[in-house]
Amino acid sequence: MWAIRKEDLNNPNPPVWGNYGSATDPNWIQETKNLSDFLVVHGYLQWCDGRLAFTTLMQWVVGIWKALKYPQKQLPISKKTIY
Repeated sequence: MWAIRKEDLNNPNPPVWGNYGSATDPNWIQETKNLSDFLVVHGYLQWCDGRLAFTTLMQWVVGIWKALKYPQKQLPISKKTIY
């Protein structure tokens, strides 16, 4: 399970944490220093696994960059928007 700490929700590019324990005995470890790195890595993994076309991967990466450069805009992913 991955998460962003509640106190980091106002950060436009917060760190992402992964739980390597269980629900009853959590072991949270920082996965990436920021959300953009997390999304790029997971987009790349989806592409390597054949679930994401290369052009879609590039749209994903460019969309992340634009969203972080202009944080007031939404993050486009495959012509959809995360709200």
